[in-house]
Amino acid sequence: MKITPRYYQTEALEAMKKSVARRPLVVLPTGSGKTYIIKKLPGEIILCPFKELVKQNGKRAMTIHEAYAKGLRPKVAIVDEAHRIAPDQFGMFGEVLSEADKIYGLSATPYRLDHGELVPEIFDETVYEKSREELTEEGYLAPLVHHDIPLCLLTNVDIAPNNIELVKYIKEIKGSKLIFCRNIAHARMISTLGNWSMVCTGVNGRTRASLLRKLKAGEIDTLVNVQMLNTGFDYPELDNVIILAPTTSKAQYEQTIGRATRLAPGKTEGHIYDFTISQHSSGKPVNYATLCILCGSETDRRLRRCENCKEELIREIKEQRKKKCSCGVENRPAATHCASCGEDISRIGLHTKEHPYELSTLGTNHKKLTIGEFNMTITNVRAHQFRIWASGGQVKVVYHQESEKTRFIALINSSNNILKLV
Repeated sequence: MKITPRYYQTEALEAMKKSVARRPLVVLPTGSGKTYIIKKLPGEIILCPFKELVKQNGKRAMTIHEAYAKGLRPKVAIVDEAHRIAPDQFGMFGEVLSEADKIYGLSATPYRLDHGELVPEIFDETVYEKSREELTEEGYLAPLVHHDIPLCLLTNVDIAPNNIELVKYIKEIKGSKLIFCRNIAHARMISTLGNWSMVCTGVNGRTRASLLRKLKAGEIDTLVNVQMLNTGFDYPELDNVIILAPTTSKAQYEQTIGRATRLAPGKTEGHIYDFTISQHSSGKPVNYATLCILCGSETDRRLRRCENCKEELIREIKEQRKKKCSCGVENRPAATHCASCGEDISRIGLHTKEHPYELSTLGTNHKKLTIGEFNMTITNVRAHQFRIWASGGQVKVVYHQESEKTRFIALINSSNNILKLV
């Protein structure tokens, strides 16, 4: 059967082919049909993070683990779920793509929690982009309905007594349901209380495939999972997404709710039930807006980079956490080898520069820092290396203990109250 592409699929495909950038990126929301574009792009292999996506993307597709194991080094590659690429040339993606002259990337969420936006750090430019809101308004995606959650259920979702009431509430929700749990123990508890099937790490491939087939066939109406079906699971008829796993990752949250955005016969909307305090209060989404201290514009703090001036919102911390190689090049905190000379830097501690502010000792394990109108007392710290930044009337102090390679973060308000010490 011949498939007629939607206008944005055609435009995105043309934008990719015309781009002179080595690493062009297309951003389209979950459920918008990126598979059509992927199959039409030129390339030797299509790299996917999961086997489910390999089946969708055709003969050229394989997981990044398979490509790495085979020692493949393609000249032209296509990367599905491109936000999975880390900004480190020594990862599996870095090894496989080390000789590529052209890398086509597609993603619904063009940012990473640990590094911010994919452009320009990982990809050169975004050649085409459509948002979930745009395609929903145009009728290509199902609108999402976020339901208000009873306050008595907005607690720690891994507490057993609360889960009993939680399961009763979920059972009353009509239609097919996909439940996202915090961890395997939590998923087992929820699946046992609800008498539902569960997929997670440890469940063999045949069992998982059988359960997914039963869900799609309507033989079961509820499936519990732990970070297995956030990406690559295609079930347009899904009615409800039940979120019991708190996250601060915008990418993961968008991928999760995107499971319910696909259109299907008889389906008019998708339903989101988010029981996590981290995302909702009285069923309303948390406001993740913050002010950039450089340009003053409002931006999403989860992106880690200002959407207006493109400067890092937490650049002082990132500077402090970089690993400095003996050749003088500063590397990412997670890097195991220097990006310049290749030297092993896995054992190098966090690099910290001298700070112009002084700490005065108040006691054996107490330090006091005065910056303008802020008077702050930091406890359980001993060294003299730390960083600060201010945002939204609060000051964050990052403290690095050189000898033990540990780091303390204190979030302190103008009333000198320690809000958080990590």
